Amino acid sequence: MRATFRLLGVCKLSIALLLTGAPVWGEELGDPLPNWNDTPNRALVLDFVARVTQPGPDFVEPAERIAVFDLDGTLICERPNYLTTLLSHAMLRERLAADPSLAERPVYRALIEEDATFLRRNFRDVHLEAFAGLSHEEMHAFILEYINSERHPVFGLLHREMVYVPMVELVRYLEQHQFEVYVVSASMQEFVRAIGEPMLGIPPQRVIGSAVAFDIERRDGKIRSVRRQEWFEPYNLREGKSIRILERIGRRPIFAFGNGNGDIDMLRLAALNPLPSLALVLNHDDDERGMFDRKPYLLRVAEGQGWPIIGVREDFRVVYPGNPQKIREEEESAELDEAASLPQAEAGGGFALSDSQLGPCRLKAGL
Repeated sequence: MRATFRLLGVCKLSIALLLTGAPVWGEELGDPLPNWNDTPNRALVLDFVARVTQPGPDFVEPAERIAVFDLDGTLICERPNYLTTLLSHAMLRERLAADPSLAERPVYRALIEEDATFLRRNFRDVHLEAFAGLSHEEMHAFILEYINSERHPVFGLLHREMVYVPMVELVRYLEQHQFEVYVVSASMQEFVRAIGEPMLGIPPQRVIGSAVAFDIERRDGKIRSVRRQEWFEPYNLREGKSIRILERIGRRPIFAFGNGNGDIDMLRLAALNPLPSLALVLNHDDDERGMFDRKPYLLRVAEGQGWPIIGVREDFRVVYPGNPQKIREEEESAELDEAASLPQAEAGGGFALSDSQLGPCRLKAGL
């Protein structure tokens, strides 16, 4: 990464310039989902949207059309490592270059020694340490520079381009039908806000992430927000996603899409909505055009609840922009999927209802 960001001075980056060349989404197209294959799952999505937006027994008022999407692995690539982890490691290296004495701290020592186990187990501390003391504007500038200059290690695209094209098409399609679409992620909220518009076309007010506490500094007639080393609770994962959705939006979603064990509570929140609803699961089963990443527990829950499973191999015509070829094989991820690491009995989190009590939610969606 170009060494243009320094902690001793505000980065002189033009955000408008950085956004130039980012993917443009949402053009009016004859085919609403042109990069989806003509499969039953595609027809299912189109049918659901038609039923809730056209006059009839399943019509849902626009104000109630809330859609929630997970980020990593649902809208953007999360392998071989989460983008937020790559950013945190890059910022730690910047800080270490500016102040070598930081090498004595556990997080920096683990980074220097490439202690992947420590970094995995302490990923929350890693993220806090990386951006502590920065303003939101400084953090955003660093993130924008990174995604516009650094490339994905397996596919060679800029990180800005590593979005799932069919998924972003789906977001635009829902918006065109008066859905209010939110990104709900366990990743740092300010990270998701920074990439939301340039990568996904999602404004910051429609982002719900894991939030870090911050202080307000007033100096020379200006206000500056400064990040602290403290997470707001609950962390935005598993049950936390449902809590934060209800707290931030004030309505239950009628549409939810996720790909990990940590999304199960969010999917259930939508599936159990008294209004017509649809919960979808993305299964990464294509190791040629994408990156193979099955979540067996999530798939079992989805099958038991009747949540449709969207398969990358069968349902997506393309995966990433331009259908890039792999330039090298995938390396082992340096960060643990915290939800996948939980015992299966806990992986769903949150709702104290058994699968038999939940019932086949496919019936409620009219499928």
